[in-house]
Amino acid sequence: MIYILSYDVESDKRRNKIFQLLKSAGYHSQKSVFLLDCANREMAEGIFRKIEELINKDKDRLFMSPLCRQCFSNKMTSGQKMEIEDKLVVC
Repeated sequence: MIYILSYDVESDKRRNKIFQLLKSAGYHSQKSVFLLDCANREMAEGIFRKIEELINKDKDRLFMSPLCRQCFSNKMTSGQKMEIEDKLVVC
């Protein structure tokens, strides 16, 4: 399942930690937006929890939502091609 994850983090230090964690787990789509290809919901929840531990819940925001492959295949993009498009096989 593909998940879209976005974050709005006030602190540069926290934001950089989140970016480094996600860079190894997903595909950097835009500044604070990643696409994750998770084998199951538990994997997605684990990533979410790791990031949740890094944010300040009074100042920062974290959003994650699943995208079915059919919905992802109907996406609209413009500009530079996203890395994930080459790596995902959309069924």
